[in-house]
Amino acid sequence: MRAQKPIGEFATMRKDEHRLALAYRGLHAIAILVLTAVSVTPTLAQDKTKIPRAIDRDREAIEEPAEIEDKQGRNQLIEMDRGRWIEMVYGQLGGNEATFDQTYRRRVRLALNRIDLICGISESLREKVQATAELESQRLKADILTLVNDAPLRLTQKQYSDFYQRIWKLIQPYQSRMNQGNNQDNEALWRKVLASQLDDTQQKKITEDAAKRAAYREDVQRLETVLKIARRLGMSRDQRNNLEKQSQTHPNNWQNLDMAWNTLQALPDAEKRSWFTPFQLEQLKKPLETTNDLQVVIVVEE
Repeated sequence: MRAQKPIGEFATMRKDEHRLALAYRGLHAIAILVLTAVSVTPTLAQDKTKIPRAIDRDREAIEEPAEIEDKQGRNQLIEMDRGRWIEMVYGQLGGNEATFDQTYRRRVRLALNRIDLICGISESLREKVQATAELESQRLKADILTLVNDAPLRLTQKQYSDFYQRIWKLIQPYQSRMNQGNNQDNEALWRKVLASQLDDTQQKKITEDAAKRAAYREDVQRLETVLKIARRLGMSRDQRNNLEKQSQTHPNNWQNLDMAWNTLQALPDAEKRSWFTPFQLEQLKKPLETTNDLQVVIVVEE
């Protein structure tokens, strides 16, 4: 059997081990402090030679937000490709390339049919005008393709806006023709070719027909405005007839609801009292708010 050491011996050994551990930890901490001081001292010395002046700090405070704004705004790039440019251009012309071709040909055909009804044209002249219209549309498509091939594929917002202006300048005349119809398309090449082949009698008939159609459109707009005001004020049939006669004296003032409402408000008080009831006069004093689909009288709380 091994002899057991006395308990006092174990206590003495534990105390010695504890003292050695504390001494080791103290030496380790001192070594770390020495190394840190050695590494930091040159940096502090270097920083003391380059202390920023107040004016430098102010300049840095001003310039930093501009750099952030550049990164987040003006220098942000827009990714495009040829297909997206093509889709955007023809989207402004009614859809896609096939839709543009169909719509443009149909409008030319309808316009020629009406002119044929007004003054009569030969089949050879019809074919010549249609061929001219086809040539004009093909030229536009070639110009679009040329422009798109020059389009940048990575560009800033300003570059995108500038290039879109070039596109708009090219397609704007055709967009007007697609939206308004060929009755107002006097600058189209096929219109000029047609006019050069018509005699004076045919030209006169076309001019007279255009004037009649314009007068008809104005009458329709004027009557629609009269009906809107009559419904709004709850006018009787006799009041509506008097209002319609009043609108004929100055038809330009009755092309839309805003203009007509202002015209009625500007009438002399005596004349308004002879036309409208007290309730209608109160409604007429109120402002008019106009939206695309709905017109409402704003009720002002007193």
